[in-house]
Amino acid sequence: MSHRPGKEVQITGTEASVGSLTPSNRIEYKAVQWIHESCRRMSAVAFNDFDHFEDYIAVAGGYQVTCYMLLTSDDCAFTKFTMPSYFDEDKNESFYAVSWARQGMNGFPMIVAGGLNGILRVIEFDDRKESHSLTFDKTLVGHEGAVNEIKPYLFALPLVLSASKDVNPMDTDWIISSGADKTIKIWSLKEHRVFVKESSKWTGEASNFPTKYVSSPMYEVSLGADYVDCNRFSYDGDMLFSQSNGKPNIVKKFPVPESGPPCKFSCNMEDKVAIGNKKGQIYVWNFKSSPPELIAILSDPDSKTTITQTAMTRDGRVIFSINEKGVIIRWNDTTLEQTKSIIYQLIHKLKVIN
Repeated sequence: MSHRPGKEVQITGTEASVGSLTPSNRIEYKAVQWIHESCRRMSAVAFNDFDHFEDYIAVAGGYQVTCYMLLTSDDCAFTKFTMPSYFDEDKNESFYAVSWARQGMNGFPMIVAGGLNGILRVIEFDDRKESHSLTFDKTLVGHEGAVNEIKPYLFALPLVLSASKDVNPMDTDWIISSGADKTIKIWSLKEHRVFVKESSKWTGEASNFPTKYVSSPMYEVSLGADYVDCNRFSYDGDMLFSQSNGKPNIVKKFPVPESGPPCKFSCNMEDKVAIGNKKGQIYVWNFKSSPPELIAILSDPDSKTTITQTAMTRDGRVIFSINEKGVIIRWNDTTLEQTKSIIYQLIHKLKVIN
């Protein structure tokens, strides 16, 4: 499925190309760190996709939001706790989604979290401060039910999209949503851009802003399956992933044994998708190949609990997973290090021979 302006949106093919469950293992991932959060059930993790802050991740669950910093040197490729957690004033809150946003086009990042209470908490993040703390900034209201997904609108960084059904904005004009009605809907922002522009200039009370309510999508397709619990566009916009009953599929299908409760999967900017299951395993697929290539199956003998979400760096070399027991695991691509080791050994042998 394509979502680029000027192209017809369509589903092609009648027989899906199904990937083999035999991994190629051409890329090897290794678990390098385990972080046990005080909050029992972690629900969301998000990388900061903004320049100069890509080495930070936000993790949310219960009424807590925590920020970590990635250390990327070869000798210390771990994650460091950077600042005290944010604890919501309502201890009955349960955050289901977390995302990053920005204060204006050139401002510092913000963290936005939402969940059970149907409101968004905007949390200030500024690592220049001596306290290095996450501080409450404001509350955003408007949802009548729980917030299940939050995404930054990458083409207008101060704009954040939230939904009670999963949403994945990856184009200047279109938004994708899905949910309990077993459908995927594509919504157009093209004719409503004036409201986005006016909102940035609005100086009156926020409640008085002439909000535009859009009731009809530009495209809708019924999958005839169960609740569609997650959707993602690939970064190049050529593929739309949807997940129903824990089994993600597009025109190509990516089998994931032991699928259980909904797991929010993740894509990188090139060709990988990471999908968790109820056994604590992560299936890493190459979605550009046909049929899909199972690159690797990640598993940890001490963590066999349902994966609630995964997150990948842009290059796909680092994967984070969180499970319902509150354990965060960092997985590193060790292929480059192994290649360096082999080259070093060859150089050493050549020196010995000479």
